Amino acid sequence: MLGGILLLFGVATALAAAWIVHQTYTPILFFDQWAVVNQLMQSDGHLSLAQLWQLHNEHRIPWGKLAGEIDLKAFGGRNISLLVEIYTIQAMEALFFIWILRRYRGLNLAGLMTAAGVFLFAMFFPIQIENFYWGFQVAFVTLPFAAGVSLGALIVHSDLAASSERPPWFSWPLGISLGGAALAETSLASGILIWPLLLLLSFVLRMPARTKYLIAATGAVAGGAFLWGFHSPGNTAQPVDSLRHPIAVGKFVRALLAWSWDSSIPTGSLWPSLAQLCAAVAALVVVGAFVRMLWSRSIPDKLQLFLVANAVFLLGTAFVVALGRMNFGIEQAIASRYQTIALAFWGSFGALLLLWRTGKAADPAGLIEIQIAALFLLLASVPRFGASMEVARAHQRSLAESYAAVLEDPSNSGARGNFSPYPNFAEAHAYLGSHHLGVVDRDFVPEGILMTIDSSSRAQWKVDGFQTLPPEECVGHIDWVRLVPNQPDSVMAGGWSWTEKSSQRPGRVLLVLDDGRVVGSARVSMRRPDVRQQIARVTEPNTGWRTEASLPRGRTLRVFIIADHSSACPVPNEFIRR
Repeated sequence: MLGGILLLFGVATALAAAWIVHQTYTPILFFDQWAVVNQLMQSDGHLSLAQLWQLHNEHRIPWGKLAGEIDLKAFGGRNISLLVEIYTIQAMEALFFIWILRRYRGLNLAGLMTAAGVFLFAMFFPIQIENFYWGFQVAFVTLPFAAGVSLGALIVHSDLAASSERPPWFSWPLGISLGGAALAETSLASGILIWPLLLLLSFVLRMPARTKYLIAATGAVAGGAFLWGFHSPGNTAQPVDSLRHPIAVGKFVRALLAWSWDSSIPTGSLWPSLAQLCAAVAALVVVGAFVRMLWSRSIPDKLQLFLVANAVFLLGTAFVVALGRMNFGIEQAIASRYQTIALAFWGSFGALLLLWRTGKAADPAGLIEIQIAALFLLLASVPRFGASMEVARAHQRSLAESYAAVLEDPSNSGARGNFSPYPNFAEAHAYLGSHHLGVVDRDFVPEGILMTIDSSSRAQWKVDGFQTLPPEECVGHIDWVRLVPNQPDSVMAGGWSWTEKSSQRPGRVLLVLDDGRVVGSARVSMRRPDVRQQIARVTEPNTGWRTEASLPRGRTLRVFIIADHSSACPVPNEFIRR
């Protein structure tokens, strides 16, 4: 009965997380995602291997960058594929833990439902909401999943070796283990900890010498590749300096783990709260159990070894976070994104308690005690679902308001700073628009100026006094349009233009309303080196233009490139003023 309730609670948590993400979804790229756009702009639209391996703060995240590029090119750059991937990774991690628990323990149905409910809750509890609504965090959630698979696959390899008269030094599970470790390393910097942990487990499990050499050599090569050219980002704490303050590091880790169950802001006091005390005890128990297994003369229970090793890795990740982030204050420890690490730790620790309390005989009384304790914790966490929803809604609202403000005034650095740390937003926005990527701007500007892309109807556009050429004979873009203060019908506009037929910079562009009437013109003479870098066929840097025009409410502004004295060619986008 209680096992079924816990399983339903876990499923309900997964559904609640999906519902919150659906209700607070935003297609606007957020902070680090603009780094991928900038790299694409620098490399003619394709990330190179060097760019994929380039440091991102103190991390190397090629898979995260690649996922961002795929979202842009294959899914329009609207975050949907990334959010689906994040949810899928969390679900796969929960299923993997349930599978390995079933494989090595053979729990009865009640015990298995209890464990499944706890794992599902840990993977989807929405206090980690930042990792669910921010597409860039696909790399963050990959770390605990990849590390867990790596450790579990090594345990499975040891089974294959134990079942043979001549233990194989290599198998497909070992290959998966090494691949999972590489994936963990290339998800977050702390993933590098997986290599010494795998090597330690190879000794605990009495694996053949060649297997140990393989793990050591692969880890050395992977670690060397990670550290080659490594440098501190400069805005975070130096780990060596942080190690000189072990008490502060301990408080940070303690607060990070405790926030899973205690929503109060940590004060940094030496005396812990009840949740912080429980977190400290849990960490000590895990470390003590791991040391005991290392010193044991016999091979320990493999399921317990997996859970302890996984918890140790997650504890090490929290320790690394503390070393690099403690300069931001202890409040940084309760950042939503770190709860994915903390909850995965608590999932492993909860499963350990389940195994230790029920024993191999599956003691019914012990199981009920664990079920009641778990149900109490889960029910006590219900109010935080609503709080997480409010955090996600505030994020959605802030991005929409800031993005709209920047569309109306590209020089508004305060609003731009709420979603992009890079000052070249205008260029990045123009790049996305010219490739039909990213958000539809009109969705975020209820009044004033909004942009629509309309390539299909350009052949029917007209301009008074000129013959309209086919759209394929020119390239260009209206990058921005904004209102002129105190002049109700006036706007300033800017963009770039190039003629394909003559392969040269045109002399002039005309700004035209949807009825064909010319309302402005501009010389094509401004420097736009970004266009030349992004489009190989553009051979001159001075392809930009900027001018003032008349745009009454309810009218559409278009731009035509003057090819000669009698013909003009339309650029592929237009602005509408509501």
